[in-house]
Amino acid sequence: MICKAIFLCALVAVSQAQLGGYGHGHGHAVSSQSIVRHDHAPIHHAPIHHAPIHHAPIHHIPIHHAPIHHAPILHVPVHHAPIHKHVEEYAHPAYKFEYSVHDEHTKDIKSQSESRDGDVVEGHYSLLQPDGHVRNVNYHADKHNGFNAEVTYTHAGHQGHGHQGYN
Repeated sequence: MICKAIFLCALVAVSQAQLGGYGHGHGHAVSSQSIVRHDHAPIHHAPIHHAPIHHAPIHHIPIHHAPIHHAPILHVPVHHAPIHKHVEEYAHPAYKFEYSVHDEHTKDIKSQSESRDGDVVEGHYSLLQPDGHVRNVNYHADKHNGFNAEVTYTHAGHQGHGHQGYN
């Protein structure tokens, strides 16, 4: 019975759409453009008669809902883990190293030594340069005075052919 009512309503809706409206005789199209022709005589439409509409009775079917049962709420204690802060451990920086190379064949002759105790660094290096001079550098660095170096040059056993201090 419900299917017949839905079919009848759909049939009425389709017929109304084809007739151009709901009891107004005919419908007019709406456009953003307008074209008017003056070369034809006006068209007269014959009156349109609509068939009477019969509505089927609507039957209401009672709906019964099943009762809803809620489970009891359980309260469970929550245990929070203790928060651990990451703390960087500061190790006192301290080291000592030294090395040297003495290759007569390639004339690669050099040495270095350095030590650090906290923020204080002290060191020395020497290098045989291609022109035969030996560059000697003594340096010292700390957070109060910065980096300081004293550079001296020697040649074949001669002392100090130049002196340069960098600050």
